[in-house]
Amino acid sequence: MTIERITQGIREATGDRFLLLYGANTSDSFCSEDLILQDIEQVLYRYLKAQGYQRIAFYSGNRKLYFLDTDSRDRALLRPPHPSPVQGQTEIKVTPGPLGRKKRFLGKKDSQQTQETPLPSLPPSHPSTPKNCPQRMQDRDVLPLLQNFMEDTSQSSAIVFANPEDLRRFELLRQLDGAIVEWSRLLPTNPNLCVFIFHQDTYSELQSFCQQIGLTFLSNLLLNRERSQNQVNICNVGTPTPSEIGNLIHRFRLQNQVKIAWNDFEQLNRALAQESKSLKYWYDRFLSASKFSLKQAEREKWTQTMPLPTAAELTEKLGQKVIGHSEAIATLVKLVRGKIAAQKSPKPLVILLPGPTGTGKTELSKALASALGTPLERCDMGEYGEEHKVSNLFGSPLGYVGSEQGGWLSNTLRRNQQRCILLFDEIEKAHESIWRQLLAFFDEGRVSDVNGTVISPKDTICLLTTNLASEAITEAPNLAKEILQKTGYLPPEFIGRIDKVIPLIRLGIAEQTEMIFRLMKRFAQDRYHIEVVVDAPALTALVHATYEPAQNYGGRGVNEAISDLFTDDLLELQSQNINQAYLRVEGEKMQLVPGNWEQPPLDFAALAAGSGRRDQATLEGLLKQLDAMIGLSSVKAAMQELVASEQAKQRLRQAGYETDDRITRHLVFLGNPGTGKTTVAELVGAIFKALGILKRGQLIKVDKPRDSLVAEYVGQTAPKTRAKVEEALDGILFIDEAYALASPRGGGQDYGQEAVDTLVPMLENYRDRLVVIFAGYTQPMQAFLATNPGLQSRIAKIIEFPDYTGEEMLEIFLSYCRTSKPPYRCPPEVQQAVLERLNQMYKMRDRNFGNGRDVRNLFEAMVQLQQVRLIRDNLEGEAMITFAKHDLPPFNLD
Repeated sequence: MTIERITQGIREATGDRFLLLYGANTSDSFCSEDLILQDIEQVLYRYLKAQGYQRIAFYSGNRKLYFLDTDSRDRALLRPPHPSPVQGQTEIKVTPGPLGRKKRFLGKKDSQQTQETPLPSLPPSHPSTPKNCPQRMQDRDVLPLLQNFMEDTSQSSAIVFANPEDLRRFELLRQLDGAIVEWSRLLPTNPNLCVFIFHQDTYSELQSFCQQIGLTFLSNLLLNRERSQNQVNICNVGTPTPSEIGNLIHRFRLQNQVKIAWNDFEQLNRALAQESKSLKYWYDRFLSASKFSLKQAEREKWTQTMPLPTAAELTEKLGQKVIGHSEAIATLVKLVRGKIAAQKSPKPLVILLPGPTGTGKTELSKALASALGTPLERCDMGEYGEEHKVSNLFGSPLGYVGSEQGGWLSNTLRRNQQRCILLFDEIEKAHESIWRQLLAFFDEGRVSDVNGTVISPKDTICLLTTNLASEAITEAPNLAKEILQKTGYLPPEFIGRIDKVIPLIRLGIAEQTEMIFRLMKRFAQDRYHIEVVVDAPALTALVHATYEPAQNYGGRGVNEAISDLFTDDLLELQSQNINQAYLRVEGEKMQLVPGNWEQPPLDFAALAAGSGRRDQATLEGLLKQLDAMIGLSSVKAAMQELVASEQAKQRLRQAGYETDDRITRHLVFLGNPGTGKTTVAELVGAIFKALGILKRGQLIKVDKPRDSLVAEYVGQTAPKTRAKVEEALDGILFIDEAYALASPRGGGQDYGQEAVDTLVPMLENYRDRLVVIFAGYTQPMQAFLATNPGLQSRIAKIIEFPDYTGEEMLEIFLSYCRTSKPPYRCPPEVQQAVLERLNQMYKMRDRNFGNGRDVRNLFEAMVQLQQVRLIRDNLEGEAMITFAKHDLPPFNLD
């Protein structure tokens, strides 16, 4: 029975004269399919016997010439060499079989075969020679025997140097090197083979070792491997394969009656093989095994699983270093955690990060590596743009210059056996041959270097970045993969092996503001060791100066702009040994001056709103939020018309047409309480800010206009009204129940009309900086507008908010159930009862009907009754948060 990790690299039927096995695992134990534990000599013996070799001799510096079977020993005595001090003695050092029996001296009278011992225990490596053993042969006697074995074609022979390190003490090392040269010249019809078992870990170490001890010919063969391919077969002995570990487990199952979880047996073998441990290591671990399963492996810590962070932890760590890209981070976190937790497939997780330059693709990769606690291995694919440089990534063929150094990919994976994050930066710059060679790695998660070494690390995550079709992807990020396919640049089979395409588009205004702030402080600290304090006015000026570079080139453009603006100031401060400064703004000039201030807190969203810049990403999110509101179909349609009108004006300006920006945008919201007027008003402010119409977009709400706008004495109403309007500049002034201003209070002088008279001209004067929304019941508001033609003429649109139907109110009720703490369960029969109650409320509604407010009151009443029932009936489990029909309060007809 052969061992795959030894035989998988051997080229059979090629006429190789020499076979070189090397690697740290040549000293390991091996377990074949017949469940027999062997050392490498026994494995080789069985393999060579299966290949038809009749005489197999072993040599080591301590034990000299010995055999593992009497047949080989007897065949060696058939044609003895010239007389030697041991001539006439029949005792030659022999091991009677490859099955774990102790090696000893046998005479001709010993039995020719030894029966196999079923499932022998792990044998000792090399037992000491008994005291009464005959005198060992000398090297001067061994060399003629070896020479005879190699030259004799009457029987196929193999000689194995079991420990070439002992050749340092070989008495005739120069003659042995010369003999090896002679063996290389034997005719191809000579079937004999010379095997060396080295313990050097790498190919370069092996070549250097042969040169050091004087095996010059072998050293030259290794150095010029390509020209000697028909003479030498070189194989690296790796760690156990999954099948060999499975053989060892079966041995323990039969020998120690240990149970196996068959449903995850293959997964267990793969997981243990990925640990890259020797078979001796697993033998020691399995001695105390009570069961073989993935759970047991985790419990016994056979697999060194790295900690799996929670989604919240990983998201927080990424958010600390990456600005914005919340959706991309959420998707990345989900994929990475799934890959780490699954451990069912050796296939790496392959993620493509397309997008414009400077959007944070590399920064996100670095943040992920830091969050997972593993170094980021970055490969600049621009260095592999020419076909002849592909070998730098995968390794040069043996015999070529640099072959002993291996390739970047195999060396990187060897350094990171547990968890590896590879960043293939700007994949489109690589030569197309690299894409083809990466396909196998993306499929299997393992790579072989030119020496035959197979590396298969755990939890491999491949991040690929590209700038291909970045503008098209920015406009339609959900179609990123289809857009990349249509370019025809990357082969379809390459794109097909990508698990997920996560586009990184340009940041929104608030996110860009935060990015500029961070980059400013990082630039000064990292390069000049100066802590810079930036306050709100300074940051506003800085954003204005760097906005265009940020839009065009992302973070790289901002860094370049900051360097141009402040390098001279930072050099001057550094020359004065000043390590603290603040950014001062005088007019349009910014300057860094010495100062020992503390960094004030900054509201990036508010600062960004002051720029008046458009924010398409935020706008789309706000429109989705509006569309997700329950009911209000007419309101949504009216808001869509407003947004489309503003977007049309912006497109006209981009096309070179002049537009009137000083148009009226004031609104009237009509409807009963609880129909969502205030919520929509807040969205209007945010939408107009995202459109670049309002700089701040804040909502200033006036619930009781007579208290907020009207004073009690003459001359005080107008200033009070102006102050409230100025507070709302660059945002929304929401006046609820505005008709109260035209309704005089009983008795005394009323100044409500003065407030209206003050308000009307301000609507005109500040129409480019202010949106006023008048809200209230339908009939009183219509009467209010009719009393003042000047007010009515300044209203751009009147939007009616209809009452919620019973079905819509049920949706609101269920949303309360989902979002409350704790969330409540509402069984279907209870939902039906609630719907009937809501339909009754809708049919009997009047001008005081509260819509969503009444639904909230109903929900709170049911919660209170359910909690009373929880204590009274001692509810447990899900019953503690489940509504019942009798939790519905009595219907009050009053």
